[in-house]
Amino acid sequence: MKRITALLMLTVLLIAVVPALALEFEGSNLKDGSTGVAVDSQIDLFFGSNVVNLRVKENNLKCFTLVDEQNQVVPIEVIMPDDQIEPDKKREITIKPISPLKSDTEYKLYISPELQAKNGSTLGKTVIISFTTASSQQSGYPITVIDSLGRKVIIDKPVNRFACGYSFAGHVVTLLGRADDLVAVTKGLQRDKVLTEMYPHIKNLPNPFSGETINIEELLTTGAELVFLKPDTAQNITVTEMLDRLGILYIAVDYNSMAGQLETINVIGKALGRVDEAERYAAYYLQTMAEIEKIAETIPDNRKVRIYHAVNEAVRTDTRDSLAGDWIQVTGAINVSIDADLSISDGKAFATLEQIYLWDPDIIIANEDGVPEYILNNEQWASLRAVKNNQVYQIPNGISRWGHENSLEVPLAALWTAKLVYPNYFGHIDIRSETKSFYANYFNIDLTDDEVDAILSGQGMREPKVK
Repeated sequence: MKRITALLMLTVLLIAVVPALALEFEGSNLKDGSTGVAVDSQIDLFFGSNVVNLRVKENNLKCFTLVDEQNQVVPIEVIMPDDQIEPDKKREITIKPISPLKSDTEYKLYISPELQAKNGSTLGKTVIISFTTASSQQSGYPITVIDSLGRKVIIDKPVNRFACGYSFAGHVVTLLGRADDLVAVTKGLQRDKVLTEMYPHIKNLPNPFSGETINIEELLTTGAELVFLKPDTAQNITVTEMLDRLGILYIAVDYNSMAGQLETINVIGKALGRVDEAERYAAYYLQTMAEIEKIAETIPDNRKVRIYHAVNEAVRTDTRDSLAGDWIQVTGAINVSIDADLSISDGKAFATLEQIYLWDPDIIIANEDGVPEYILNNEQWASLRAVKNNQVYQIPNGISRWGHENSLEVPLAALWTAKLVYPNYFGHIDIRSETKSFYANYFNIDLTDDEVDAILSGQGMREPKVK
């Protein structure tokens, strides 16, 4: 008995003093010394044990550093799968540069010896993977895009610093994962609370854009390589001659339909080197609208609901050749203003109160915080059917005002409107679930229930204008 006890004690002692086997690095999709690597490559790393478990995740997120040939740190995203959901990927970690890498440049990825497995073993040594990116020609550059003015814009190399003179372009840059590369924006973009909570640096970026002009000196200080502009600015010869002289590329951005919006997103995706992300969003957009339209086509004409859409203010509304005129039609609702004789000022369409009374809509939807309250509490509107029946609604507001002319949330706007107007046909839509899924899938935001409530209320989601 004493001999057995002694053997057991010796075994325990040996286990205690013998270190755990080192964590093994099994390789990567990029071999050390690789050349001709695409500038938008991800680096997949493979290990001998579970390196993504929650027990070690926080430590391991800090164990990777990518540097260029000047030894400057390159921003990266460290992607770790959930080992409870994808157990077959528990030994894999992916390194994704935040922006496309520079062409024809040597990089080194350092993996710290402190990288740890779930079982407690560590890498124990520094692993270095060196690689050189492809030249511009090997990387698919130069590329050519056609902007909204029909101009051919030739981009010779990956672009890493963007300025957005149109809020929509800033939203798309964010959608496609390049928000960290924004260096100048419009003031309107800085008013979107969800956006600036995601990317606080946007609130502090310069605003060199004013109407159809640009403060070129201020833009120069940002180091912008490519500027997205509204067509009016892109046709201002004083501005464009200066941009051409300074070698700053510019792309005009504009559309007035869903198809035009998706084409514009595709153009921006090409310019950003994020075509796959643009196509993924477009697939969701088209599928969602097709599903809504399929149901809407079954609604009899005598059950169609007449709606009035107030844009930014009570009497501004939609024309047929507008984004909202397009997506509202998909829902099966009758948009009362689209074929009317409206007053056009600075590209914006306005109705008179007398016209609105003649239309006498069943429902009024408004995209600006405070407009529904104005309509419901103003005596001049009191005799309208929608007002008397308390059928005046605030459209939700997230990254932008859903369904607005510069909104990426058009599919959500259509889902919300379809369910509001035709609950018997679209009662299956869970707008809260759709909202959470959209922002998680396309903006990497995991919304809380309170945040969903705020977005769906549409209230208080934009900072007030600063005069």
